[in-house]
Amino acid sequence: MLLSDEAKSRYSEYRQDLEELEASLRRYEERFVRTFTPADTGPLSTDDKAVVLSLGAFASARQLGWSMVHAINGSLAPALFLATRAHYEVTGLVAYLLIRLRKYRAGQLSGQEFDTLLNRLNLGRLHGIEQLDRELVEQVQALPVGKLVAAVDELTALPEPHRDMFKDSWRWLSEFCHPNSFSRMAAGSQLRGRTMVFDPEPNLTPAEVSVAVGHGTLSHAMFFEYFDEVTRLCARNPTGGAG
Repeated sequence: MLLSDEAKSRYSEYRQDLEELEASLRRYEERFVRTFTPADTGPLSTDDKAVVLSLGAFASARQLGWSMVHAINGSLAPALFLATRAHYEVTGLVAYLLIRLRKYRAGQLSGQEFDTLLNRLNLGRLHGIEQLDRELVEQVQALPVGKLVAAVDELTALPEPHRDMFKDSWRWLSEFCHPNSFSRMAAGSQLRGRTMVFDPEPNLTPAEVSVAVGHGTLSHAMFFEYFDEVTRLCARNPTGGAG
């Protein structure tokens, strides 16, 4: 089951947004690949590394889509905003991969440079990085998330004043995930006169659904577009299938 009948009734004024979310979830389920086995028995090729990264991103995007559904069904505003923002970051990852893959195919990025980048995107970490040898840091250090998200705007290349629309949307969603007034309001904090009231019950409002799901729809659409092009440029079809 996707969205519950209760949730659809509760947020009926945003029926179209909810239907688009469900359509995206069906698309993830139809295309989800459970396994990938390289054709060669030796070390992973550069193309194989790119495929593994894109398939891993697809699996993450699918899980985050389901997290959005469960958050709406459970009326959980913090969970919905966190999942939506995280999806933006996964879409940014695939967008960044696509930009660099295009440059690699065009000869603007050497095989070694692209391979190192793939390692960083696959293994990217920050915790304990200062304890590693410098050569290893160059292989595993995570790229700034904002840099990944900005890759979407680089691909869409919208004119001003919309040039940074995707990153700005990510920042807006982040306001509901930080320990500030926006996140506390999403969790139900309300000022009534001189009294601050903290709602003990799940309290996702229709307006919050509109903000999160509406922004999420954009991220789902961009993700599928970039994932498809990465798959095409890798010039092979992953083995396995949904099951």
